[in-house]
Parts: sequence; structure tokens; C-alpha cells
Amino acid sequence: MNSAPKDVLDRLVTVNGYTKGGSADWGLFLTIIPDSGDVSDNAIGVLDTPPNRRDGFQLRSRYPMKTDGVQLMARGVGRETPRTQLETITDLIIAWGAFYVGTVRYQGIFPQEEPFFLQQDGKKRYVWLVNFHSVRQQQ
Repeated sequence: MNSAPKDVLDRLVTVNGYTKGGSADWGLFLTIIPDSGDVSDNAIGVLDTPPNRRDGFQLRSRYPMKTDGVQLMARGVGRETPRTQLETITDLIIAWGAFYVGTVRYQGIFPQEEPFFLQQDGKKRYVWLVNFHSVRQQQ
């Protein structure tokens, strides 16, 4: 079974027309964004994170569901550009609602917060993050 981050990345590519990796603007990486000359300054990492339990969101064991954490990290030129890109992607993910990846049913992927500023990297690019809960069938 795939990980929730891989399923999110694949769905952004197949449903919403994003590009995996490479030098295209806003290419998606299933890792921290590489910092090499052949990667655009504007890029997005899709990362696996533990689900956030601070908000009391937990599923009882009798339900055959699994929660995973997914983090999107956008790096870009211009302070607001990565934030705007994350807001666009968040809107797309919310619009997916419930969906299937193969035989696995996702109840949805839900943002935990608004995108927030993390830092400027060594090349003065801006890095923003947003975290999500994914809820899917237990396998």
C-alpha cells in the first residue's frame, strides 16, 4: 500500500495537472525539496508526518480507518508566492472530498491550519508549510 504523501502527490499530478520533480515551476517532490541547480526555485515537497493529535481528532479502534499526517512544504521566490501556491493546493485537496486510490478509500484529507511561514533558506527563498490529516481505510 502507498503512503498518504505518495497518494497526495500522485493525485495532484493525475487530477490537478502538477508535475513530479524536475525543473518545472512548482514541481512536486516526495521528500524535502532538493537544493540542486536543476530544480526550480519554486518547488513543493510532500512529506510524511505524524498525525497531529492536539485537536482531539482520533478514530476509535472499532472503525477500520487510519489517520496519517501529510505536510506540504513550498519554497519560492517572493514572500507570498509559496503561501499562495499552498492555498491553491489546499483548496484542490479539500475539493477532492472522499476518493479512492486503487481499492483504498480516503474519507478525505483535511488541513490542520492555514499555510504558515517557516524561514528564508540560504539562497533567500521563502519556505512555507501546511499540515493535513488524511483519513483512509485500514489495510
